[in-house]
Amino acid sequence: FAGAEINLTVDGGEIGGIMLNSNYAAAATMDVKNGAVIEKVDLEVSSASDGSNVVAPVTVSADSTVKDMFHAVYSANQLVKVLEAGGNALLVNNITTSNKLTVKDGAYLDGNGKTIDFAGNFNGYEKALNLEGGATVKNLSFKNSGTACYVGAKDVLIEGCVLVGSNGLYQSYTSGTVTFKDSIITGSTYGIHFDGSA
Repeated sequence: FAGAEINLTVDGGEIGGIMLNSNYAAAATMDVKNGAVIEKVDLEVSSASDGSNVVAPVTVSADSTVKDMFHAVYSANQLVKVLEAGGNALLVNNITTSNKLTVKDGAYLDGNGKTIDFAGNFNGYEKALNLEGGATVKNLSFKNSGTACYVGAKDVLIEGCVLVGSNGLYQSYTSGTVTFKDSIITGSTYGIHFDGSA
């Protein structure tokens, strides 16, 4: 569904997936109710002329379920704002940014096979991507970062990633589980630097 005037109601039933695009206006909405179950909701992020993000609001009743809701992002500006809001992000394009990024508690960043280029803006002690507790980063490659991933909280998942930086991964002053799956982690100083326990 794409367009500014869509007001979609999912009234019960089971749906595999929905893509909703607010298309430069905040008029699009989606209401999920009466026991509806949706596997995936792709909220296409539009950029307004003032640089703000426009995402269709979704309400889900207590008896309904959306199993996976993410924001498809096309630019560095969109990525920063989605992550700042605590949302799940899926990259549509390769991204170049000078911003430090944080995946908040319980959220995920899915690189979708794409690359984030930090353009050499961070030294080896600065943290390009911070992972809070319960965060996941997957299917993502890094370029020109200081510390590629910084884990300052427990229980995170890094899957299908290529983390290249002065510190490929830095974990500091916390206890918890850092889970790696199918990932490559390298660094010119430390590939992996644990400053706490893991």
